[in-house]
Amino acid sequence: MDERLRALGRLATHDREASWARLRALARARGRRELHLDVARLAREGDVAAGEALAAWSPLGPAPAAEPPGRDLVATPSVVAAPWLDPMTVLAAGPDLWIGHRGVGQGWGRLAAIAPGSPDAPRWVADTGGAAAWRGDDVVHATPRSRAGGEVLARDARTGEVLGRTAVPGRVWALAVEGDRGLLKTGDPPGAARLTCFDAGEDDFGRALWTADVPFVDDVHLGGGRVLLLQEGPARVQALDLDTGRPLWARSAGADLLPDAALDTTLLFADAAGVVLHAAGVAAGRGVTAALDPRSGAIVWARDHAAGGRPTVGPSVVVLGDGTSGPLVALDRRSGAVAWEAATPPIAAARASDALVVLARAGRGGPTAAVLDARTGAPLVDLALDVVGSPALSALASASVGVVAASTPGRLALVRFEG
Repeated sequence: MDERLRALGRLATHDREASWARLRALARARGRRELHLDVARLAREGDVAAGEALAAWSPLGPAPAAEPPGRDLVATPSVVAAPWLDPMTVLAAGPDLWIGHRGVGQGWGRLAAIAPGSPDAPRWVADTGGAAAWRGDDVVHATPRSRAGGEVLARDARTGEVLGRTAVPGRVWALAVEGDRGLLKTGDPPGAARLTCFDAGEDDFGRALWTADVPFVDDVHLGGGRVLLLQEGPARVQALDLDTGRPLWARSAGADLLPDAALDTTLLFADAAGVVLHAAGVAAGRGVTAALDPRSGAIVWARDHAAGGRPTVGPSVVVLGDGTSGPLVALDRRSGAVAWEAATPPIAAARASDALVVLARAGRGGPTAAVLDARTGAPLVDLALDVVGSPALSALASASVGVVAASTPGRLALVRFEG
């Protein structure tokens, strides 16, 4: 591993601005895509600072500023109107290119690259199996689901050029990428599912590294060099080593949180900063959100709250609630302590970064966008989105840039906030 990146990981712990300047210089010399992969390898080897830097690096945007924004955010709205546009989730938004994904049916979706200045036709489109993942500045996706199998492709996000491809036997049900490792879940229910870890780098894309058979109901995630599996009924979390597939630990999701019989919802989130487990029971009227140590599965902290609402997990905070039954509550990711509370109307989608919490709302007067300071919960921007009807809403966040998009047939409105 390049010792310069190791040094940058150490530097980022006390001087992030200097580390970003050097990362930008390395990106120019080595190429942004390769640098993404190298920093991801550092994160897998336990460099938390490098992992957090990778998580904050937006796929299509510039490297973020060192400091969170103040109250002087600039909101730049853009609207694209074109007959070919379908409601879609915006995955990334740069100044001159938006990447959207539309899930059409079970096992089928469509990626579209949209140039706001030339909306008459997409820059490129690609049919998918319903899931897409980032590999640096590239998009990785499976072809539409088929019993006979298909392919997994890596595409340049700006051009749609295929940079790597590999054949896959059987239906692809899940796809995830972390650095130079990819993971596929294939098979047919109700039998066992097969996990395949493959080389996601450019030189040997698609080469199988290991396989493992798991129960088909398992939900699959990648984070911090671990494969995390969530099995329901009774809820159970298992971790495998990403490099070898070797089982590392397993634990009940309910025994130390809520009794298994009371669990209606169990959700798992994993990233470079760790693992967050959310369990809720409607009959019990309460839920619990907990952070797990990815190395051992031990509970680092746990917080009881009212049942309902999907948590929003960011690099530094976990936001609980959806505005329907009380304020949003932000928990510090490391300690679980309450960082702030904020009253808000009901929200339809949310994303959090180390600097911003981005909210999307749907209301009678049309959808609105809101941005909060992730450190304090203070409102920074709140404005209407220029679409009509019932929109598909997206909320994206990087360290200093937030994006909310609203999409209806023939129209896509995007508001970009920069500090």
